[in-house]
Amino acid sequence: MPRENRSVARLAAELRALNERIEADLFLPSLREKPPRVHGYAFKFSLTLPLFSGDGNRVFLHEHLGHLHEFFDRRFGGCSGASYRSGAPYFGEYLPPGEKPMRDNNTITFVYANPIEACDRFFTELKQLPRRAPLIPQDEILIERSEVYLV
Repeated sequence: MPRENRSVARLAAELRALNERIEADLFLPSLREKPPRVHGYAFKFSLTLPLFSGDGNRVFLHEHLGHLHEFFDRRFGGCSGASYRSGAPYFGEYLPPGEKPMRDNNTITFVYANPIEACDRFFTELKQLPRRAPLIPQDEILIERSEVYLV
């Protein structure tokens, strides 16, 4: 029987703790309507999550992403993004001082959320998770927020 990766269990625990710290309703408000709809003013959070680092090592495993997506479903009413099953659909490059460019291979997840300050706090804390624990071999994840009107 294969052992569960400790970083996957740790991520699940960190997400549970984050869930308890931020109690506000983060759901996209229109998803609470009868019938649920995806429309109106919202925050859109884009998360660029590395699948492979520049040196080719795995970063976010399928299990990590599964926990994140399930969590986004429960707290925000859902999420969407690029498929990562057939490989990394995106790349990101950066140039460390005095070195050659480094390239990460990424996937992107989008979350539409209630446009309230608690959502900013949630994603600010989520961004800190890789730094607080030996969760994943990555110092930084990119999270971008934009204000949108869904039609």
